[in-house]
Amino acid sequence: MSQSSSSSNTPRPLEAPTPLASRRQRVAVLGGGLGALSAVFALTETPGWKRRYDITVYQLGWRLGGKATSGRNQGVYQRSEAHGAQTWLRCYENAFALVRRCYEELGRTPGTPMATWRELFQPVPRVQLEDTGKRLGPSYVLPSRPGFPGDGALPAISTN
Repeated sequence: MSQSSSSSNTPRPLEAPTPLASRRQRVAVLGGGLGALSAVFALTETPGWKRRYDITVYQLGWRLGGKATSGRNQGVYQRSEAHGAQTWLRCYENAFALVRRCYEELGRTPGTPMATWRELFQPVPRVQLEDTGKRLGPSYVLPSRPGFPGDGALPAISTN
């Protein structure tokens, strides 16, 4: 077997490896719940994050939000069905603070649908749990208070 002059043994210049300082750190986030998305948002608030991180969120299904997910039941008059309503009933101030910061960062054009976080959330004075039209337990009154959700003040809760 003869070898040609352009054999594979001819030395080739080596490519210099990418310096560690210029490599982006790969971040895998498992799940799309509020904790996971809060961590992603915190990373994206880091100055120069696009140069530093390559972030991928792995979520089963199409809907993000985890236990704070809500949706509409088309079969029952578009009834709101939520897994974690307490998240959005002013019980978790940090969740609202996060939504407000996300919307500030998003910078939607005024006049577009859902341009502000306040368009997404409407005050709810009373909450009643139901199952197939039957009330479950007492209703809960969430009294109004000054300020906006996410500003740090906690509401008082009473039952009727």
